[in-house]
This record gives sequence, C-alpha cells and structure tokens, in this order.
Amino acid sequence: MLHSTIAAWRRLRRPGNRGYALAALATLTLGVASVVTVYALLHRVLLEPLPVADETTLMAISGRNDARGVTGFAVSEPDFRSWREAARSFESMAAYKRRGVSVRGSDGADRLDALLATPQLAAVLGVAPLLGRSLLDDEGDRASALLIAASVWRDRYAADPSVLGRSLIVEGRERTIVGVMPDDVGIATDAALWLPIEFTPREQDNRGDRRLDVVARLAPGASRAQAQAEMDAISAELARQFPPSNADWAATVAPLREQLVGADERTRLWMLLGAVGLLLLVTCSNLAGLQIARAADRQHELGVRQALGAGRARLRLDVVAETALLVAAGAALALPLAAALLRLATQTLQASQPRLATLAIDPRVAATALAACAITALAFAAIPAAIAARAAPTAALNRARNALGRRSAPLRAGLVVVQFAIATVLLSGALALGGRLWTLAHAELGYATERLLTVRIALPRLDGPEAFDAQRRALATLADEAQAIPGVRSATIVSEAPLGTVDTQSEVAPGPMPAEVSPPERRVQASWRIVDASYFETFGVPLLAGRAFAREDEPTDHIILGRSVAERVFGSIDVVGRIVTMGNGQRREVVGVAEDTYQRNVAAGASPTVYMPITWYLWETMTLAVRTESDPSTVVAAIRERAARVMPERPLYDVRTMDEAVALSTAGPRLQAVVVALFALAAALIAAVGIGAITAYLIARRTGELALRFALGASPLRVRLRVLGGAGALAAAGVALGALGLLAFERLGLQRDAGAEHLPAAFAVSVAVLLTTCLLACWWPARRAARIDPALALRGE
Repeated sequence: MLHSTIAAWRRLRRPGNRGYALAALATLTLGVASVVTVYALLHRVLLEPLPVADETTLMAISGRNDARGVTGFAVSEPDFRSWREAARSFESMAAYKRRGVSVRGSDGADRLDALLATPQLAAVLGVAPLLGRSLLDDEGDRASALLIAASVWRDRYAADPSVLGRSLIVEGRERTIVGVMPDDVGIATDAALWLPIEFTPREQDNRGDRRLDVVARLAPGASRAQAQAEMDAISAELARQFPPSNADWAATVAPLREQLVGADERTRLWMLLGAVGLLLLVTCSNLAGLQIARAADRQHELGVRQALGAGRARLRLDVVAETALLVAAGAALALPLAAALLRLATQTLQASQPRLATLAIDPRVAATALAACAITALAFAAIPAAIAARAAPTAALNRARNALGRRSAPLRAGLVVVQFAIATVLLSGALALGGRLWTLAHAELGYATERLLTVRIALPRLDGPEAFDAQRRALATLADEAQAIPGVRSATIVSEAPLGTVDTQSEVAPGPMPAEVSPPERRVQASWRIVDASYFETFGVPLLAGRAFAREDEPTDHIILGRSVAERVFGSIDVVGRIVTMGNGQRREVVGVAEDTYQRNVAAGASPTVYMPITWYLWETMTLAVRTESDPSTVVAAIRERAARVMPERPLYDVRTMDEAVALSTAGPRLQAVVVALFALAAALIAAVGIGAITAYLIARRTGELALRFALGASPLRVRLRVLGGAGALAAAGVALGALGLLAFERLGLQRDAGAEHLPAAFAVSVAVLLTTCLLACWWPARRAARIDPALALRGE
C-alpha cells in the first residue's frame, strides 16, 4: 500500500495531472467540510446524550388542548400538584420556570437568568451539585437558599471552594449560597442561579394560570404509553372537577429532548443533513467520473504493466491509493473550513438552541463524519478501480486506444446524469426555500419595525395590591422619562413585544354566557398582551374600531380585540360595547378592535391577539418600547440612565430593535436557505466541471473521428452543435431524473414546510440554470472540437 501511495503522489504531481488533482481536492474539501459541519450540529442537538441520568426514562409533561389546537403548553401550579399526587407511573416529578432576577453586589445591580425550581428538580434530572448540596424542601431553603452555576462560580468567585455560605442579594432578599450546579443540566445551559420557586396565593388557586414546565422520571417498569394513559385519565378527572379552567385540557408525555428541540428544528437539521449527503454524492460521483476517464486514458500504460507481470489487484490498489490520498488531503483542508462554518452556524442558531453556544468540532464527531466521507469516496473509487483492472494487454500493445473508453462510456454518462439529478433537487429546494424566505421578509407584520427599540425589565415579586400599584406607577414614570429623551417620538409599556420569546394564550368566546356553552366555531384561542395607552401609537398598529386604552383609570375588565378574533367570535369588527368571556371565566367589555399582527414568529403568520389594560395585571417581566426619530442605538444610554433613577433595583436587559427581532425570528429559515443554496451552487458547479471535463476528454479521444468528419465535409458548426447536444442530452436526462425525485419528495410530504408553494417556479428556474451551466461548461471543449485540423489529426492517427 505504501508503494502504491508513493506512486499515486508522483502521478498527481505531474504537470498533466495537477488540474485534475486540484479540482478533485476542491470538491472533496467542500464536501467533507459540509458533512463535518452539519453532522456536528445534528450530533449536538439530536444525538448527543443530555447531561442527565438515564435520558430514556426522563419525560417532559406539557399541556394540550386539542379543541383549540394548542400543544406543548405550560402547566399551572394546582394542576402540577394534582398530577404529582395522583400519578403512579412516575417515581418523581418536578416543576420549574425561567426568570430574570436582580442581583445586587458591590458594583451595583445586575440581571441574571435564574431557574426557579421545586426542590425535587435536581433529583428528577439526576444532576448532582459540583460543590455543596441541592435545594431542600423546607421553609429555611425557600426563604434564603441559593444555588449558583459553575460559570458564576468561576467568573465571580474564581472557583473558590469556600464560596459556600457566602451571601447574595437577590430580588432585595439576602440569600446564602449552598451549592454549585453544572452549567448544562439538560433543561438549561445558561441559568446562572437556582432559586426555590415560591407561589403566590393567586398562583396556588388559579388552574388557568399556566406558567410551569414539568419534568418527571418514569417509575421502574412503567412505559411512556402507560404514563400517557394515566395522565389522560387524570386530566379527564380534573376537567370534570374544574370545567371553567380544565375543560378540553389534557397532558402530553414526551421524552425531554422532544420538548427541548422543536419539530421545526429537527426537520431543519435532518433536511440539512440530507442536502449535505446529496452534495457528498455529487462530489464522489464527479471524482469517480474523472477517475474513470483517467483510467481509460491510461489503458496503454495499464496494459503494458499487466504484460510485464502486474496483477489486476495491484492495478486496483493504485486507483484506491490515489483516491485515499486525495481524500486525506481533502480532509486536512476541510477541518479548518468546517470549524469556520460551525462558528457561523452556532452564532445564528444558538438563540433557539442554547446548547450550541459551546459547540466545537469534537474529535469523535469529526472522526465519524470523516469516516463516512472516506467510505463513500472509496466505494465510488471501486468503479474506476475495476475498470482499470480490465485493461487488456493485447489491446494496449496493439494501440487500440478506444476499447476501454467505449466500455466505460455508459458509466461516465450515468455518473453525469446522477450529478445533474442531485443538483436539480438541491437547486430547486434552495430556490423554494429562498422564495419562502422572501415571502417572510416582505410579510405585512401589522406594525412598523423601523426605528423601534425594545428593552426588558424584570419586576420584583408582587405580593399585594400596594406592590402592584407601585410597580405600575414606576413603569408609567419610566415610559414618560423615556419619551422625554431628545430623539424619542413615543414610548410604551407592554408585557411582551411582538416576536418575543414568551407567548400566553387564552380562549375568547362571546359573552356574557360561559365560554364552554358557545359553539366551537365562535371560540378562538388568542395570544393576550398587557399594554398601556400608548402601545398602538408607538408600534403603529392601526385601530379599526373603538379606541385605545385610557392613560389613567382604565377599567380592568376592558379589552381590545384583534381583527381575526372579532370576526371569529362575532362575525364583524363592529363589536365595541360587546362582551366576551375569557377562558378563565372573566367577562370583558370590548372597547376597540385592532389590526392583526405577527406576535409569535414571522413564519407562523398573523396571530389572533387580544389586549388587556396595564391597570389589570403585570407580568414578571415587562417591556419598554420606544420609537425614535433616528438610529435607536443613540438613546440606549439615556434610557439606562433614567431607568437607574426611576427603578434602581431593576436593571434593563435584552436591548434590541424590532428589525433585529424580525431577523432573529427568521434566522432558522434564513440559515437553512443559505446553506442549501451554497450546497446547490457547489453541486451545480461540480456537475458542470464534471460534464465539461468528460466532454473535453471525449473530444480528445475522438480526435480522429472528428477529423474524418471534417475531411468528409462536416462543418465546424455542425460538430459544435453535436458536442453541445450530447452534453445537453445528459444534463436533460439528469434534470428529468431530479424532477422525479422532487415529485417523490412532494408525495411524501417532505416539501411541506420548505416552500412547497414556490417549488414549480423553482424547478423551472433550476432547469434553465443547470442547462445553461452545462452548455457554458461544454462551450470551450466544443470550440476546440470545431477547430481540429483534419490533416494534422489524421497524420497523428
């Protein structure tokens, strides 16, 4: 093998083979880098075990309402308590939620992400503290205990083991550090603090107040199906006992990973892996086609070697050694490129998948991806190796130069057809995704995003009416102070800005009768937001009927409906003064109707939405939004200064413009479209290089035949068209095969969420692009064929 590798190295260094070697290296580098990058992403998100004990028995339990089309919803504290008491399919169950908290140190107030958890959470996950202990289920821990993440331990305390027992002021309360937790515990990778969760009397009594995530560990011998059946029975009993809050609500039991990685992310990653697999096939088939052509060109050499005693196994080994050398060199060049691509991908995706923040090329992952690439390339190398071993010594010595070339022609043509078929699928998919992305980018969101800045504020615990009124007044003052900043046109307070990370929903039905007695077609599940009087002006949301909320003393039972909610519930937007009944039984008077807006994400489209006045309720986190005259970044410092004066214990965080929020909302589809487009472009170029190289080779082999045609009166134009027609026929066959592949994908529903509505136009454009690329790639070889001198060519023959 060593001798064959050295001989392959010498052959590739020859001047006549350097172009082939460079083209093969370029295509292999791109293909291998793409495989390593996408497989590393897929492995981290879908395949790598979560840092928990026995992931197979760890389940996530979420709320589901089939009547309203709601899945994966949060859970209320009373429902969680009922589940934990009644369920026997689980040995343990815990609840948690995420929240930003204010932490005061010697350098002022800071805002950190906290995991508010029941004491059983660490045990359910099977995660042990790195130092100290977990939270206990006692009054002392609930009042004063605190766990910190390893990152906080390293950054703030230099990993000092004596950190246990030290104090932090969290939300105005002194808490003692009793343990250090790992940064990544499966359900969270960026939670800086763990705090005992405390429920207000309202949360303990309101089954409609759904804010908790629930995880549970299956009991020994219990299966997911058994647990699901038991939770269905428990949910049915709760719906019977508490119809206003629990009617139609059920529980879904699913593996924790399914909750952490949404269906869209899973589909996107598998599609990227499929695309990179197709690119790898194009790369390897192109390499195999070039090697087949070289084997045919070397038939005289190979025949002579056989006549001198070289065995066929040795000839096969030479071709395999050459391929292995190219794959090794391509892999060496691919790893740095893969590292750069991985950094770009993680920067784009880590907002939706925090576990990607620390992703790097793991040696085991890289080795697996490289092995897959090497096996694929060597498998394709078996074809030219077999052809090389079939070189006949007598034919070679008799200078029968075209025999082997004719026998390998169908294989070369077949590989070119396959390359164009794969390029057709990739390019059509990329253009369809691009069309979907264009549609998302130009969607009418229902509000103006330009020069609009949003800033989030985590509020303290609101234990009573006095605390609520104090915080509401502080928020109103903050909005007034922000609006007084030079360059600010208007300011408002809202519970969650559009395209945010939190979405709360409630059923809306005609009132004043209970919601459950209304027909299903008159009920709608709608997102709800808390807004002040300036919200619609600041965001530019048109009011179609009625008025906005008053600045002061707005009755707490008023509501503004979105257009689609009004039309679904009442069949008209002329509904001011009508009564609606909410899912929790509250009755509200309609004072206005607003245009529909995109609230959840751009891909989801306009959301049915209702708005309640800020005089009624405050979320744990509220948002300040300001519309500016110019660049919003110029007022950030002034907003922070005024916020520090009005609400000194509440640091601002998550400062972003609405344009940035839109970009983040479309980051996943945009990355998918860009990556698939790059793969498609690479596949098209590789296919073009392949057919161009094959055409050039065939012309070189057919010099005598073409010279004879010229001698017999054929015109250069006729020869040029014949060459281009042959290449175009191969490309057309590949495009037709690709069309069948696209049709199969569509029949299987694989294009459902990938821009299927744009697929026909995308395919038409792909056909034009690929056929044009083919003709351009073959134009120079065809031009050379048309300039053959018959006398010189026939004399050479």
